Amino acid sequence: MTPQHYLSLSLATLLMGCTSGSDPNKPSEADGSPDTASAPPPSDSGAPPTTPEDSGVTQAREPLVTDCATTEGVANISGLIEGSPARMVSAAWFADANTGGAWIVLSPATSACGLIDDFRSNTHDLRAMSIWISDFDASHLAPIPVLPEPELVAGDGTPEAIVNGWEPLLNLSIIMEHGMMTVRSATLGETLQVTGLDTWSEFGDAVSGDFTACWCPEVANFQWPMVEDSSPPAPPPVND
Repeated sequence: MTPQHYLSLSLATLLMGCTSGSDPNKPSEADGSPDTASAPPPSDSGAPPTTPEDSGVTQAREPLVTDCATTEGVANISGLIEGSPARMVSAAWFADANTGGAWIVLSPATSACGLIDDFRSNTHDLRAMSIWISDFDASHLAPIPVLPEPELVAGDGTPEAIVNGWEPLLNLSIIMEHGMMTVRSATLGETLQVTGLDTWSEFGDAVSGDFTACWCPEVANFQWPMVEDSSPPAPPPVND
């Protein structure tokens, strides 16, 4: 081989190396070493990222808040108590699984639970209502009869209700003697839903409607106060 041929061959080899961009220090694919520097990015199919809802995974939800401190119970009850119009718009309740008693207070104000102390001490002027259910069972989703108190037998396993209205002008609890109410749902520590409350007395007192009561421990063992003087307040003096 002449010197000219050898020079031409060397130049050709050098040019090929520059064109291919090969790096003598870079591992080649032929020796089985991965080329991480030139690995292609993960493929993008164009689909949006999968969310827990898309994959069928149920996300944890906040528990239903039914405590009266944050969510008031509601009522749609109207009628007559001692001949005066009465309308209830809020309801609160409590039940004792040990004694089997359940108590409900209904109020014309927006927070029945917030007025329990006022109702107990008679420091209010509201025409309100209360219900006591004996032998209460949260699974008893059925009609419950309303009875006068002397006819109710607690502890016999049969839920029965006593309904009282409060007349502030007389400071007197008015007993409803007849009627019915239906428990649609009941969960201790949560709500009590009652529909078809329809109750009356022999003296023309009558109320009816529905309510969903919020949980209110203050209602436990609720009773209207016994007021010594239940007569109407004396009229104001007449000025001469």
